[in-house]
Amino acid sequence: MQPVLRTAHRNGPEGVRVVEVAGDADMDTTAPLRTALHRAVGARPAPVAVVVDCSGLEFCAAAGLNVLLRSREAALAAGVDFRLAAPRRQMRQLLRLTETDRVFTVDRARPTVVPAEHGTTAYAPPRRNGRPHPTAPPAPPVHGGTIAADPVRRH
Repeated sequence: MQPVLRTAHRNGPEGVRVVEVAGDADMDTTAPLRTALHRAVGARPAPVAVVVDCSGLEFCAAAGLNVLLRSREAALAAGVDFRLAAPRRQMRQLLRLTETDRVFTVDRARPTVVPAEHGTTAYAPPRRNGRPHPTAPPAPPVHGGTIAADPVRRH
C-alpha cells in the first residue's frame, strides 16, 4: 500500500496560518507536503506565522523532515515565524535524534482552530489556566519607544 499524506490549510487571525498534516511524510509524499508548506509561507498577504499541526502525522522520515527544515528556512528568510505543533512520539524522537529539536520551535499542544465570523476558521493559541500559551508568538519588545525589528525568537 502506498503511503498517503493529507494536508489542510486554516487561516487565523492576525496572519497565522495553520497547515494540518496527516498520514506519512516520506520520500513518496514530499511533493504534496512541500507544496502545502510553500503555499502557506508564500501566501498573500504574507503570514506572520505558519504553524504545522503534526498531530495527525503518523510517520515522518528523513525526507519529510528535510521538507520541514527547508520550509522553515524559507519562512525565516521571508520574516515568517515557523512552528511545529503537537508532534507524535515518533516525530519527537526523530527531532531529538537529529538534534533538530534545537532548530524548530515546537508547541506540545495542538493549535486550536475555532469557527470565526462568516463561516471561516481561525487559529487561537492553546491556553493554560486562562492565560495565553507560553509558546504563543510573543508581542514585539519595545526598545526606546520603537518596536524591535526582529521579535521572532531564532535558535
